[in-house]
Amino acid sequence: MAAQDSLAALQEKLANEQKLVQLIDRIHSAKSLDSIFLEIQGDILAFLDADRMTLYAADIDKKELYSKFLALDAVKEIRLPVNESSVAGYVATSRQTVNIGDAYDTSELGKINGKLRFDASWDKKTGYRTKQILAMPILHENRVVVGVIQLLNKKKGGRFTKDDELNVARIAKTLGVAFHNQQQMGRSRGTKFDYLLAQGLVTQEDI
Repeated sequence: MAAQDSLAALQEKLANEQKLVQLIDRIHSAKSLDSIFLEIQGDILAFLDADRMTLYAADIDKKELYSKFLALDAVKEIRLPVNESSVAGYVATSRQTVNIGDAYDTSELGKINGKLRFDASWDKKTGYRTKQILAMPILHENRVVVGVIQLLNKKKGGRFTKDDELNVARIAKTLGVAFHNQQQMGRSRGTKFDYLLAQGLVTQEDI
């Protein structure tokens, strides 16, 4: 019986590794940040033991995090300041992983940082109840913050585990390369049209 359990555990581990490799390939082959936000984010969530997930990219110029999602066939964007007014904002500021057992426990948040706050406005708006949070910075070459990955509510209940953190870290490392490359491409593309935009010959929507 023990041997069968060990074999089953090994098979499950190998299957997860295969899924992760496929996921990493998809991330690297993404043609844009929008593709990662709108097409691949769901696959990342399916791989992880979480009920919901948000990927944020860093807008360095505006000192904000932003994400995009589909709502009633329309693309919506959300933005957060990079500060302690939200968990994701704090993670981007501190460059530290945050693993929270109860998002509404102010004493738990205070132990992480005295200024850290959980923004409950989305819960109030949607009726969703956030409990556990696992948020990790997405870094390029372990230095520059290019985004944040945030998981909500572990499906199996309880606090997110070290294994969860390991899985998220491996995905975050891949996203760090992908986000950096896409952001660099976006800047290069933007400079080609700077003169036309300045002269009013084209609009941002035309590009």
